Amino acid sequence: QKWWGRGYTAEALCAVRDYWFGAVGGRWLACCHANENVASGAVMQKAGFTYDHDAAYHRFDGSPVPCRVYKLLREDWHGTNAD
Repeated sequence: QKWWGRGYTAEALCAVRDYWFGAVGGRWLACCHANENVASGAVMQKAGFTYDHDAAYHRFDGSPVPCRVYKLLREDWHGTNAD
């Protein structure tokens, strides 16, 4: 928790995003977070992702976890200056 709120996660997600679109040439990228973890949704939005749909992913024990899925299309990415 001592690292929370310092922007490290947003910086890491932006680096992955920029590598995916800039170096790999990907056309789209998606990420998700558990509904209870609203801070992760804020990080995704800060990185330019937009909400797409709800989903249920599953833990190793098979129990469902309600999630929110975000997407970013290459044409909506503005390069490394988007941050």
